[in-house]
Amino acid sequence: MRWVWLALALAGCGVAAAHPTARPACAGTVAPSQLGAIHFLGPEVGVGLTLPTPRCAAMLAISRDGGRRWLTEGSGLEGAGRVEQLVATSTRRAWAVVGAGRVMSTTDGGTSWTAEPPRGSVMALVLGRRTLWMLDCLGGSAYSCDSVLVRKVLPNGVWTISSPKLLPNPEPKLALAGGRTVVATGGGTVVIVSDGGKRFTERPVPTWMGQPCQTAGLAAAGRNWWLLCLGGAAAGSSDKALLRTTDGGARWNVVSQVTSLTAPLRPGAIPRQEPDAIAAGSPARLWLATQNDLYESGDGGARWPWVRGPDPQGTPASFDVLTPTRAWLLAPGQGLWRTTDGRHWHALGAVVIPEWPAPAPARPTAAPAPAASRARAAPPRAPAGQPAAPR
Repeated sequence: MRWVWLALALAGCGVAAAHPTARPACAGTVAPSQLGAIHFLGPEVGVGLTLPTPRCAAMLAISRDGGRRWLTEGSGLEGAGRVEQLVATSTRRAWAVVGAGRVMSTTDGGTSWTAEPPRGSVMALVLGRRTLWMLDCLGGSAYSCDSVLVRKVLPNGVWTISSPKLLPNPEPKLALAGGRTVVATGGGTVVIVSDGGKRFTERPVPTWMGQPCQTAGLAAAGRNWWLLCLGGAAAGSSDKALLRTTDGGARWNVVSQVTSLTAPLRPGAIPRQEPDAIAAGSPARLWLATQNDLYESGDGGARWPWVRGPDPQGTPASFDVLTPTRAWLLAPGQGLWRTTDGRHWHALGAVVIPEWPAPAPARPTAAPAPAASRARAAPPRAPAGQPAAPR
């Protein structure tokens, strides 16, 4: 069973037509930090899609050592613009969300790419045991469109709408809650689609601090589902709460929260930093990536110790979870990290450190005073053992 979480929503339109490809002169090895999306098929074999550059189109890349080394394959995916997400069933067959929400697929290891039929801008993909699910945004942007949950039974099924419309604000979220169940949120509603798409149930989102949950994250592990709700925000921090249900969304309980940006933070509480992505490896183990840090919970979300090492450096990050203890965290253009025990994370390859421009020198507001004037204006030095005079 696989879970993949995406941090960002997309906007644009898809086109059901073959997409021209061209092999750029940049095939070969690629650094892990230059991947835009990943999907691991096992502990060692992973499929990735490289970030496009002015010289090179996005390309499929394969790792056979757990993510340390990557080798591009196939041709370039021209016109990708940007890379958002990737899921795969083998090193030959994969689906990628690129550009403004287009879904492109390959069945020959990236030698050719074909556009998938969904009408709008795809916001998220999840891959079940035999079904590919997507949130399809029908026109507009992630904040103004109606989204529907669409599924395709693999390997050769057709795309079928499997849910009512999910209104925006906040943007819809999608997570796999088992091989045949998916959970989506949007517009104050939680939609549960079960039996591989044969049944769906709608429930209102839970309330927190007297208001409907403004969902910033959704994660699931079997019957345990979590919603990350945001409150007020300032300077890269926000009030937030993590809610959990074990009965299909009928009842939700707060497992951790921070209700003030100024009051002392309870030891182990969920961090104030703005979240990037949340993922669950098991009913007990969760990971939360913020703009500059990573936190891990081993008790279902009640306590959140800081994890040494990973730093997305403000880049939107995403998780790829294989087992309760084996997962990867990718910050495109910055770095790729892996854990094999669920607690300790290590960088795979070099981590790119952003080069921030040096601040411009301050412009003087007045001519400096003469030296004599400055000396007379200085306060007298205090005798030894006595406090200095106030300035």
